[in-house]
Amino acid sequence: MKALKVLMIVGVALALGAPSAGAQSTTPTAAFCSGESLISYKLRNGAKWEMCWGHHSIKGLVISKVAFQGPKDTAPKLVLDAINTAQMNVPYDNGSIEYDDVLQYGFGGQYLKGLDVSECPQGELRNATVSWETSTSVYREEVRPALCIREADTGTAYRSQYRSNSQILAKQGTDLIVHATAAIGNYEYEMRYAFHDDGQIDADLGATGEAIPFGEGYVNGWPVGTGESDFLMNHYHSAVWRVDFGLDGQSQMKAEQWDTAPTGQRGTQSAIYNTTKTDIPTEKAFNLTNRRWFRVLAPNSTNTDGHPRSYEFVYGKNDPYSSYPHLKYELTFSQFRSCEQFPMRNLTSQANCGDKTSLDYLDGENLTNPVAWVNVGFHHVPRDEDQSPMPIHWQGFSLYPRDWHANNSQAPALRSAWNGRNMPAAPTPTPSSTATATPTTTATATATATTTATATATATATPTATATVTSTPTATATATATTTPAPGPSAAARTEVVAPEAGDSSTATLQVGGAARKALSAVALKLSGGKATISVTSGGVAATGKVALKINRKTVRTLTLKKGLATATLPKLKAGTYKVTASYLGSATAAAGATKAKTLKVRS
Repeated sequence: MKALKVLMIVGVALALGAPSAGAQSTTPTAAFCSGESLISYKLRNGAKWEMCWGHHSIKGLVISKVAFQGPKDTAPKLVLDAINTAQMNVPYDNGSIEYDDVLQYGFGGQYLKGLDVSECPQGELRNATVSWETSTSVYREEVRPALCIREADTGTAYRSQYRSNSQILAKQGTDLIVHATAAIGNYEYEMRYAFHDDGQIDADLGATGEAIPFGEGYVNGWPVGTGESDFLMNHYHSAVWRVDFGLDGQSQMKAEQWDTAPTGQRGTQSAIYNTTKTDIPTEKAFNLTNRRWFRVLAPNSTNTDGHPRSYEFVYGKNDPYSSYPHLKYELTFSQFRSCEQFPMRNLTSQANCGDKTSLDYLDGENLTNPVAWVNVGFHHVPRDEDQSPMPIHWQGFSLYPRDWHANNSQAPALRSAWNGRNMPAAPTPTPSSTATATPTTTATATATATTTATATATATATPTATATVTSTPTATATATATTTPAPGPSAAARTEVVAPEAGDSSTATLQVGGAARKALSAVALKLSGGKATISVTSGGVAATGKVALKINRKTVRTLTLKKGLATATLPKLKAGTYKVTASYLGSATAAAGATKAKTLKVRS
């Protein structure tokens, strides 16, 4: 790996910040981003996630203003203000080599890679404009399909057969996966976030690429060639995420530690354990231990049971690297401060804030707007199978919703009233039923069954989709089939076949064909004589559609392209420096998202 000068600002593809004056929005997320920088996705169970995305030359993929809406909720609620990878420290066991792949090189700019369609199955690719300065001080800029957005199956969401002869209530789950890839030297990192249909968030970093043999023996490596002559060196991967909470948009939040320990006494059947809560009123660093967990809560936002909404930290296997003080700790809480962006060598020009670690941020401030520094370590002892390419290995953590809802947010109707001791008797099914089908929209459906109904939906796209729908015991069910348009240019349309049950419904969601990917576009911007001239090409030819002209993130004009060109007179500006950006809004055949920015200096 070759050291390269760090660029602090270059490479921010999409502007994420305070909403423009007079911005109109219906959700907490839409107030901060729109167009191709906004992800708004409804999962198969009806849950919805909204978020802004962008990329930064150092942090790489940045997700912000993350909001969740459960299947039965009327509106989304904000969960996170921002989340991103903030460090990937890679020291080798022989002590002669150490890389810091985020802080030395960055997960954005030239290191943020374009993705192939095969890396985003049945999903949508979005463009990012990456820019960097070469070692010879040459400015470079490229548009790359850098972000994948797709829905994936997660297996069983729940299953219950309460009482031996009761009806089986079971559902399969999905999540929304958002990921991008950075390649640094021989390593390639996948920055991946999974947003589940029950409100859970997974943050993971996968490492793959190539393993290069240069170990010295079993003392610090593992043999990978014939015999014991070629060794791969053991090394650490310490990943740190910066998690900025924004629970339900509340200005006052708290952090808590919970511990469960044996009392030394026994009950009639087993040992007695007690659980205790410890408030975390000020900034502090922590390590995990058995039966210890942490959460961030919003005391003034409660569910219908009156319990404060919160998110809990859940770790898998973790091996913290003890040779750096700040990496000894698995979880650090600091009070939000805008300049505190990295857990080591804090890369900022702000006075009295740069070149610090996350431990330096702990100066006794009250914790009312917590930022979590989540450290997950992995000691990589290579193996023969690491050649070649090296199978991806993952490290990360999860955020579980705790009391976000009063009960399971995707509970079937039969269980919607089960809350606390209020547990109505489960019905006993009678094994006979008749199902008929009534088609709606552009799909047709037929079904005949005794205890199950088979529904066949034929959509306007191909191929034909078939689903089996469980019908209602001792009832007549009507199956309906509806077709949902594709959520993105490279996603597939969906047909849903629904058969209502007595207090429950089963929905089969099917992929029935997909739209072709739209062509990628490139934008050029020229500022001269108080005018902005914008040209857009798509697939090498002049593009059609519209472009947005922004000054310091505020849209001042929306222009229609004529033969790929649009010209606008700039508004009168006071003396100062302005960022002028042209953003292509897309057309029927060309993908939106391409941007070009230039600096405009206005003299008095």
